[in-house]
Amino acid sequence: MLPFLLSLFLATAAQSTAFDDERVLGRTSEHSAALISTRGGMFYGISLTPRDGHLCQIRAYFQGESPRTAEYCSGRVVSRHFEETGISAIHSTQAVEAISACFSGQTHIAALGLTDAAGERVSTSAGACDSEFQTVSCRSGWAVQGLHLYFDGPADGRRHRRLVGLRPLCAQL
Repeated sequence: MLPFLLSLFLATAAQSTAFDDERVLGRTSEHSAALISTRGGMFYGISLTPRDGHLCQIRAYFQGESPRTAEYCSGRVVSRHFEETGISAIHSTQAVEAISACFSGQTHIAALGLTDAAGERVSTSAGACDSEFQTVSCRSGWAVQGLHLYFDGPADGRRHRRLVGLRPLCAQL
């Protein structure tokens, strides 16, 4: 019975992963981080902070909560870096139903966009795009409640890592 349950679990996980890979903008990697609400607040915005010409930090904003941050370059992000920050926010009463991204050099994300239920899209960038925006939407009746970010390596030493993929984490409304 245990081998059967294990094989059923693995088959289900494989199907789930294949389905989820369709919802990735860019590519996945083993180096990742998730930005999700800790108290169930609705996702409504994102900010991109570059440092030394590279996207260095992403903040996700949730209604009624402090921003969740993923910082993946060496050193600290300080106030002078925030002067270049681009912020993209949907009105906080609208659910974000889709995420868009464009790429620089076809390898790393340079800009992100958010789309609400009414089809309004806002975007923010941390660099020049070499591609058209690609969009991934949640299923009907679902909304983005977090982000799964993928990087080209671990943030270690003096190297800047690049954001190479993103998956919206969708939840039923």
